[in-house]
Amino acid sequence: MGSCLSHSDRVGPPSCIVRDRNPTFTFVSSVELDFPVRPQHPGALGDGTTTDRLTAVQVLGLTGAIRVSANFNSSCALKGDSSVWCWGRGAWGVLPDETVDREWAPVHVAGLEDVVSISAGYLHVCVVRGDGTVWCWGGNGNGQLGDGTTTNRRSPVQVVGIADAISVGAGDRGSCALHADGHVSCWGAITGTSIPQTIPGLDDVVAVDSGGFHSCAVREDASVSCWGNNASGELGDGTLVTTRTPVGVIGLD
Repeated sequence: MGSCLSHSDRVGPPSCIVRDRNPTFTFVSSVELDFPVRPQHPGALGDGTTTDRLTAVQVLGLTGAIRVSANFNSSCALKGDSSVWCWGRGAWGVLPDETVDREWAPVHVAGLEDVVSISAGYLHVCVVRGDGTVWCWGGNGNGQLGDGTTTNRRSPVQVVGIADAISVGAGDRGSCALHADGHVSCWGAITGTSIPQTIPGLDDVVAVDSGGFHSCAVREDASVSCWGNNASGELGDGTLVTTRTPVGVIGLD
């Protein structure tokens, strides 16, 4: 079954599903009836319009999809042939064509033909390729592309020092990768660095994802550990203490 990810808690990011019987995408906007149309989400639903929707609409021209990830104002799909397609707002380079700021239907991201995992952050996207390397593009003000710089990129750049990743979780302004041996490395606002840093105490992780300024991991014993910003209790440890060391989420037995 395909996956659907949405990492922003701001008003109006798209929600999405992948249909099993026919691998096409259907999207529905999460904008409520009393919210006005927001100009920062143009074309995020991929139906060829800028109209907000309260019912699902099919993304134009996209078949063979196996994964989808939606961020604040754009969306990307991974197809069964391992290619990546994106649509919506192109600010900060989430869309590959530097001549356009937005696309109302999917456009192909060139040079990524062997992708196995995809995740869209707030203004950036990261993928894992078949050789275990991680590649990212888009906004890079906090080093969330992991290439050792803070330069925004319209074309995918390789994350420094990772060659055994199996999945990636892109958050608001940071990203994390799950390695084949079960450890996790992160970069960007999550660690305060522009190159990956190993997260201590995690060597048995089976899934990882990133939120606004925090990340969480599922471990082999089915427990969950989180780290990062905790101003709203997002680490789930019963405190409001921010920490870069993973803490266990309470009550998930």
